[in-house]
Amino acid sequence: MIISEKNIFKLTVFIPLVSVILVAIILTYSIISYQHNFLDEEFIKEKEKYISSQKQLISNEVNKVIDLIVFKDGTINERLQKDIKNNSNSYYTIIDSIYNNYKDVKSKKEIIEIIKSTLRDTRLTNENRYLNLFSLEGKAIMLPIQDHYEDLSILNFRDQHNSFYIQDSINIVKEFGEGYQSFYEVKPNIEQSEEFYKINYVQLYKPLDMILSVGVYLDTINKEIEQEILERASKIRFGKKGYIYIVGANGKLLAHRDSKLIGIDAFSIKDINGKYYFKDGYYGAKQNNEIYLEYVSSSNKDSTSMFNAKKLSFAKYNSRYDWVISAGVYIDDLDKVLLAKKEENKKNFNQFTIYIVILAIVLSVVVIFISFGFAVKIKSAFRSYQNMVKHKENELYHINSSLEETIQQELNDSRKKDAQLLQQARFASLGEMIGNIAHQWRQPLSAISSISSGNILQNEIGLLSSSDNSKSYQKILDHVNFLSQTIEDFRNYLNKSYDDKKEFNINNTIEDVLKIIEIAYKDNNIDLVRDITNSDLNCFGSTSELSQVILNILNNAKDILIDNSVEQKIVKIETHRIKDKNIIKIYDNGGGIPKNIIEKIFDPYFTTKHQSQGTGIGLYMSKDIIHSKLNGILEVENLEWHYNNEVFYGACFIIEI
Repeated sequence: MIISEKNIFKLTVFIPLVSVILVAIILTYSIISYQHNFLDEEFIKEKEKYISSQKQLISNEVNKVIDLIVFKDGTINERLQKDIKNNSNSYYTIIDSIYNNYKDVKSKKEIIEIIKSTLRDTRLTNENRYLNLFSLEGKAIMLPIQDHYEDLSILNFRDQHNSFYIQDSINIVKEFGEGYQSFYEVKPNIEQSEEFYKINYVQLYKPLDMILSVGVYLDTINKEIEQEILERASKIRFGKKGYIYIVGANGKLLAHRDSKLIGIDAFSIKDINGKYYFKDGYYGAKQNNEIYLEYVSSSNKDSTSMFNAKKLSFAKYNSRYDWVISAGVYIDDLDKVLLAKKEENKKNFNQFTIYIVILAIVLSVVVIFISFGFAVKIKSAFRSYQNMVKHKENELYHINSSLEETIQQELNDSRKKDAQLLQQARFASLGEMIGNIAHQWRQPLSAISSISSGNILQNEIGLLSSSDNSKSYQKILDHVNFLSQTIEDFRNYLNKSYDDKKEFNINNTIEDVLKIIEIAYKDNNIDLVRDITNSDLNCFGSTSELSQVILNILNNAKDILIDNSVEQKIVKIETHRIKDKNIIKIYDNGGGIPKNIIEKIFDPYFTTKHQSQGTGIGLYMSKDIIHSKLNGILEVENLEWHYNNEVFYGACFIIEI
C-alpha cells in the first residue's frame, strides 16, 4: 500500500494525539491500581528498615563499651609494669644520691640506716605501693608492712602457691640486674592471712649489694578500671534519647543515665505488662551472649502515654566482669509517624494522578499544534534529505579530523591521574616515615623523662648536687642531639628529588632504606636478614623512586607478619647480578599471598587492609615506577626459602632492573 503525501499529513497530526491520550489513560489507571499495594508494602518496609537501623545503632553502642573493656584489659599489664619500673628507678636515684653523699664519711651500715629512715614512709604513687629492701643473701633490710622481719632472713618466704619469691628475686637480679616477677602477698591494713596477686619489679643496687623491690596489687588496678568504665558508660548518649546501662551478676544496676537509679536491684523492676525486662535481658544475654528485646517502659518522660512508651533494647554479656551491657531506644512514636507518612504519600499519589490528567490535556493541545507544524514541514524535509546526508558527511569528516586531538587529550588526562596516584603514594610513604621517626624517638624521650623526674625528686628532698645536676643535663643534651640527628637523616631522605635521574648504586640505596625501617622492625621483633652482593649494582634513574618501592614492600612485609601473628618473624633481602640485569629479592615468612588475590595485588586501589590503613595504590605505583621509570620488572610469587638451615614459606617480591 502506497501512502500519499496527503495521508502522511493526516497521520502526522492524529497519531501523536491518539498516542498521548492512550498513554495518559493507561498511566492514570496503573497509578491508581498500584498505589494501594505500594502504600501498604512501603509502610511495612519503612517499619522494618527503622527497626533494623535502631538495632544496628544500639548494638554498635554496646560493642563500643565491650571494645573499651577489651582495650583496658589489653593495656593493664603494660601500664602496671611501666608505672612500677618508674617508681623503682626513682627510689634507685634517691638511694644512689644518698650513697654518693656519704660513701666517703660513713660506713655502709650507717648509709643503709639513712636510706631506711629516708624512704621507709615514702609513697611515690599511692598508699598501697611500698619499697622493700633486702640483701643478696636474703636478709630483710626494710619491710614497711612486715617490719618485724627486718634484720632476719626471709629467703624462705613463699606465697600460697609455694612460690619462693625472695629467692626468685635474687635469681633475677643476679642474672639480669633487674626484672619483673609475679606472686601473691599480703596487703597493708588488711587481715594478713589473705594474699593478693601482685606484679613486682626488682633491681640490684650494686654498691650496697642491696635489692630494691616495688610492686602493685592487680585487684586494686582492676577496681579502678572497672569504676572508670562504669562512669564513662553512664555518660554515653546517642540518637534521640539513647543511653547505656549495665547490670551486675546480683541484679545491681551499676551504670545508668539517671544516677539516682545506680545501685538499686534492677531484677525487681518490671514494665506495665509485668515483664521483668532487666532480669530477662541479663539472663537472656548470659545464655546466648547477646539478645534483643522489646518492652513497655514507664520511664520515657517524653512519651504522651506510658502505655505507648515502647522500647527496644540490646543486651550483651561480658564474662570479664560478669556484666550485661545494654543500650535502648524508644520506638513508641514509630507507628504514628509511619501512618502519617502513609497518608502523606497517599495524598501525593492523588495529586500526581490529577497532575497526569491535566498534563495529558495540555499535551494533547500542544501535540495538535506541533503535529500540524511538523506535517507542514515534512515535505521540505524530504527535499532537504540529500542536503542533510551531505551535512552529516561533513560532520563525520570533522569528527575524524578531531579524533587525534581527542586521543591526545585522553592520554594527557591519564598522565595526570597517574601523577595524582604517585602523589598519594608519596604521602603514604611520608606517613610511614613519621611512624619510623616515632619509633626512633621513643627510647630517647623516655630516658629524658626519667632523668628529669629523678632530678626533680632529688631536688625536692634536697639530695641533688651540682655535679649530679650537670651530669644529668649532659645526658639530656646527648639524647637531644640524637633526636636532632634522627630528624636530619629523615629530612635528607625526603629532600631527595624524584626527578633527579642519574647513575646510582643499588646497594647504597637499599642500605639507606634499611636505616629508616630498621628500628620499626626491631620494635616488632622482626629479624632483617641481608644477603647483599659485593659486586657494584649500578642503575640509571631516580634513587628516591627505587627507595619508595623497596620501602613500600618492606612495610607491607612488616604488616603481614604482625597481622598473621607469626612467632619467628623474618624478612630477607638479597641482591645479585645476572648477565646485564640487577636482581633484588625480598622474602618474608608470612604464609604467602592467597591464590585468589595474588593476580590482583598490583591493580590500582586493590587492598586487603582496612580503609583507614591502606589505599591500595602502593603496589600499583611500585610496579608503575619499576616498569615506566626504571625500565624493569616487578613480580611476586609464593615460595619456600632457606635461612640458617631452616625452611620458610611466604611471599617473594622480585625486582629486575
